Amino acid sequence: RNIINKEKQVDSNFITGKAHKVISELENRFSPNDRMAGTEMLMKLNKIRLKNANENPLQMIERIEKLKITYASQSKKLTDEVIVDHIFNVCGKVYPEVLSRLDY
Repeated sequence: RNIINKEKQVDSNFITGKAHKVISELENRFSPNDRMAGTEMLMKLNKIRLKNANENPLQMIERIEKLKITYASQSKKLTDEVIVDHIFNVCGKVYPEVLSRLDY
């Protein structure tokens, strides 16, 4: 009996209605969980660089973290290993002494 009453109280626009279908379609359209999303993520990562030698490296790391959060729900995630490799690649010429002291 409680199950029947509970079902009567369910919002017809939520899970038993249409809203969950709309949300699923939006997720599929704007947050694809496929190989292309992983490729797009790596392409965006490769564009993140120090804007100039005077830029604070933390600003670049914030942009990387933003990208990491954007793709957090994807099957292919932005791992710390990939991030460290990227930082060494783009900052190696500007900060060689600092990076050589890091133990990764």
